[in-house]
Amino acid sequence: MGKNYEHLSVEERALIQCKLELGCKLRAIARSLQRAPSTISRELKRCGWRGASCEVPAVRLRTRGIDGYWCQTAQRRANLLACKPRKERRLVVGTTLWQQVCAGLAQDLSPEQISSTLTRMDSPQRISHESIYTTLYAMPKGELRTEVLALLRQKHKGRRPRTTGKDRRGLLVGMASIEERPLSVEDRLIPGHWEGDLIKGAKNGSQVGTLVERKTLFALLVKLDRATAECTANGFIGVLKRVDAQMRLSLTYDQGREMADHAHLARQ
Repeated sequence: MGKNYEHLSVEERALIQCKLELGCKLRAIARSLQRAPSTISRELKRCGWRGASCEVPAVRLRTRGIDGYWCQTAQRRANLLACKPRKERRLVVGTTLWQQVCAGLAQDLSPEQISSTLTRMDSPQRISHESIYTTLYAMPKGELRTEVLALLRQKHKGRRPRTTGKDRRGLLVGMASIEERPLSVEDRLIPGHWEGDLIKGAKNGSQVGTLVERKTLFALLVKLDRATAECTANGFIGVLKRVDAQMRLSLTYDQGREMADHAHLARQ
């Protein structure tokens, strides 16, 4: 109960119907489900429950449930409502706001810039950049969607898949496959094997390198001025040299371009 509220499940709705057929009161049903009585009351009212009747034919119980409440119908209704947004989209094709957004995209503005411009103009037609992205990528496939997405300056990696199957970053020169890593590293049998990663801040304004020893989970943070290959390698070298040699056996990293200087890092 409280803040951790969850919607009724199909099993709970089936139990509600069974309890109603047995003549149980709403508060008794709520206690058996460990739910608030108001939850049960709202569920019954929104699904057409008409209250207890004196006599219920058996045929009606099998087809429509007790007093108009049927768990299967209630579950179908809940599934439909779960897919329906509570508020209509603000950005609709043909509206004034839509024309303003398309005009901004045609001027090579990003959705962030369009949203900021509307806010500064104190326009009644305001919209967040996330709403713009969501509306554009939720459009059905067709000529209009293609034309609008073509106006975007760059792809939105979380919503728009890359057209080619190749990684545009390319492969790192001299990269060793993770499959070549010894089994002792995978099983975390001995300390000294590290995993590296890079954390970037908002709008790539800051970056911090992370090094985690696989067995002990000892973590090191590396302050980086830039996310370039040279800066990353020098930062990791400076931190790892503070660690004893027997604790510097291997380093596993992803294929990010910031690790292009991995050979120099390994030599040092």
